[in-house]
Amino acid sequence: MYRIIGKYPYTSQLLSVLLVMESHSSVCQIDTGQDKGISAALNDFMLCFHGDPFAISIANMNLASREFGDFQYFFQVAGTDCSLLLSSAVPSPLS
Repeated sequence: MYRIIGKYPYTSQLLSVLLVMESHSSVCQIDTGQDKGISAALNDFMLCFHGDPFAISIANMNLASREFGDFQYFFQVAGTDCSLLLSSAVPSPLS
């Protein structure tokens, strides 16, 4: 990953990927400030490597755009298709 995007994963990020793989879960909580993008990219690369589909969902559109820009080249080098889907839908008020 470092050779492709210039970021090296921390031990906690690698452990989160191994935990998700070992538990066959698709959910892992990572604290604020621990760069979830690297963990998500590594986890999704492993899913793709095994032939499984994957998607990354981010609620904040600015953060989604930034993360997509940061990791787009990583996924292209890995041989996967990637795209950014943004929604401008406004939630309807609860009645």
